[in-house]
Amino acid sequence: MTGLGAYPMEGVAGPELVRDAVARWLGVVAADAELAPYLVGVDRARLAGHLALTLTVALGGPAGDLVRPAVGRGAAWV
Repeated sequence: MTGLGAYPMEGVAGPELVRDAVARWLGVVAADAELAPYLVGVDRARLAGHLALTLTVALGGPAGDLVRPAVGRGAAWV
């Protein structure tokens, strides 16, 4: 069960709102003295892409690359 199509897409946040939410979240985490160390050495572009895909699916959008491993892919996550 993938959950695709489980929710209607009308009124669901579009890609630009998802990107904004992910950017804001990463900004808050990076600015927090206790949480920022967890981002040291992390590929933030890849993390942002994964978070955006996860949020998109959670909101009922298409699964995209979540259903296929990204082996051999470049930095085209965001």
